[in-house]
Amino acid sequence: MGLKSSGGAIFLGIYEGRLVRRYKTPTADSIQRTNKEGNVVNETFHKSVEGKIVGLDVKTHKDYGERLLLYISDDTIYCIEMKLDSRYASNFLKTLPNVNLAMPVEFIPNKKADAEGKDDYTVFLKQGNVTLKRFYKKDDGVLPEPSFTKGKRGKKDEWDFSNVNDFLYEAVVVPFRDTLKAISAFDIPADAGIPGDSDISEE
Repeated sequence: MGLKSSGGAIFLGIYEGRLVRRYKTPTADSIQRTNKEGNVVNETFHKSVEGKIVGLDVKTHKDYGERLLLYISDDTIYCIEMKLDSRYASNFLKTLPNVNLAMPVEFIPNKKADAEGKDDYTVFLKQGNVTLKRFYKKDDGVLPEPSFTKGKRGKKDEWDFSNVNDFLYEAVVVPFRDTLKAISAFDIPADAGIPGDSDISEE
């Protein structure tokens, strides 16, 4: 992937189905764009990152809420930031129990149009060139169903996934956070900052 470096963790966000690394100043490879807040940012975009999963944590950004932080180690540490209740995080957590933590995994975000033409945001995990299946699936009798409210008087229909997100937090985030602490030599810094952004990792 070409993100080799020494020192602290390299933070990566996800934007429009691709991994994003942000720089304070322009680089030879970076692209400038204007984010939702009107700020010009310098970024490089990447299809995937691969390494062993060594850490999982949840921290709260003062402006943008709860973030899921996934730490992947190659010859350096990458920290992938996702909004905890996003579709990126949800699909990652649904697959994580099928990951062999002793082996490297490739983390691949994706954005595509679904059958109705709406944007679908997801994450694929690969090990040994095999795309892992979801451990928790719709209609499996374990994963809760989201609630649906039919819009009235011209209002939009609304789906509420809070029960699904709460289940994934308790069933996946908590046990895997503890498991990784026990088996990994990587210690997540207590004061690890979160770059955060209004338009990275939101979906």
